[in-house]
Amino acid sequence: MSNNDKPDSDFKHRIKIYYQADCNEPTIRSILKQEYQGLEMWIYNDIYNFIYQLDGELYQHFFEANEL
Repeated sequence: MSNNDKPDSDFKHRIKIYYQADCNEPTIRSILKQEYQGLEMWIYNDIYNFIYQLDGELYQHFFEANEL
């Protein structure tokens, strides 16, 4: 694993936690901006796209659980 993979992993993990805690995208952006001050390691569109993908995965897991 390169050094660039670890921050990206941590970053995505934090987005997932905040999203599951019912934070919206602007709130998540504000929190991450404070946590990662001085680091230009993300683009706002990437946050939106990751949340959109995460939302689809959670939605799919919900339906899979209900089919059991």
